[in-house]
Amino acid sequence: MDFNFKLDDSKCIGCGVCAKACLTDAILINEYKKPYMKDIGGKIGWQGCLRCQRCMAICPTGAISILGKNPNNSYAITDCATPEQLEALIACRRTCRSYQHKQVDKVLIARMLKSVSNAPNGSCNQLVEFTIIDDIDVMDSFRKMAYDQMVALALRGIYPYRFSKGEYEQMKTWENTKYDGDMLFATAPHLLVAHAPINRGEWITDVNIALAYFELLLAANGLGSIYLGFAMAAFEVMPEIKAKLNIPENHFFSSMLGFGFPNYKFKRGVQRDGVNKINIIENI
Repeated sequence: MDFNFKLDDSKCIGCGVCAKACLTDAILINEYKKPYMKDIGGKIGWQGCLRCQRCMAICPTGAISILGKNPNNSYAITDCATPEQLEALIACRRTCRSYQHKQVDKVLIARMLKSVSNAPNGSCNQLVEFTIIDDIDVMDSFRKMAYDQMVALALRGIYPYRFSKGEYEQMKTWENTKYDGDMLFATAPHLLVAHAPINRGEWITDVNIALAYFELLLAANGLGSIYLGFAMAAFEVMPEIKAKLNIPENHFFSSMLGFGFPNYKFKRGVQRDGVNKINIIENI
């Protein structure tokens, strides 16, 4: 692979910070204090280039380009949300269990998926993949198919994984009051699954981080979301429904995220001060 590492000599000040930031020592400094990429044989990974773009991002003068990226097209640090804005977003994010039957703009969905590619991932392997139902009609068909099979299995005494008959019946009683008649997907018009190859990098951590970042992007765009734990449990006894998502058998995923326009919006955040126990290590 050609990593297309380029240096604008007129901007380079010879600080060497790009080489220090390179995690694989792919960037070296020559006798004139100018960085260059050593011959790595086009390798991707720890024996080559991670494609992390850290060299471009850290250059104080924007002298470095890599992978065909123009540093002038990157967000500036000054574009970032303030700490207070990010705290407010987290405090105001709430699980949504009631959605409008309304299509989210596919261009917006694509933009959010592109943005979440910046989420942290183990060794910068960038192996997380996304499976999404971005069309409301497709989701309606999938919802009916899954729901009908769930009900048919329950009549035979087969319930979602780890749910007893009593727990299933409790969910049924909540269905109309809490889930708008859809205990599987809470009427969410869209579905997202993050998955990654098993035993590659930090596959378990990576997919969870990706979904968490996507959820915050949804909240920032005024959209609601819900982690579909009950649907995950139901899919364990409905393998043919799960297979409709076409997720490779050697891929791991731990959750699914439903999202869309909420039927109602919360007016303020909550105040969970002191809810989580914090253990401070004072002495070792």
